Amino acid sequence: MATAGKYEAVIYYAVPSADIGSTVELSFQGNRVEGKVTVANDAPLHGTEHDRAPRGPESLVRDWKPMTLGEIELKQGRGQLTLRAPQIPGKSVMDFRLMFLTLKK
Repeated sequence: MATAGKYEAVIYYAVPSADIGSTVELSFQGNRVEGKVTVANDAPLHGTEHDRAPRGPESLVRDWKPMTLGEIELKQGRGQLTLRAPQIPGKSVMDFRLMFLTLKK
């Protein structure tokens, strides 16, 4: 991490209603924040109508749902940022798209 401080962690995901309930944990150098997936987002894949070649789906996209995990204290320096699911009550955790870390002032 280039700048130490408290960061708000937001992930973007999709999950069917049958699989909600997983716990998701973000950790870095001994600090962690945890959240529970409580809202389904079973958005369908779409976008093949924009493909230029008939060889298969190239531009499939989905509407991703944001979920705030909370705030995590991140130290300056190199290390492994880990996103994991310690509890998975359904068949899967989620389809994960991206994460934003925003420095809190």
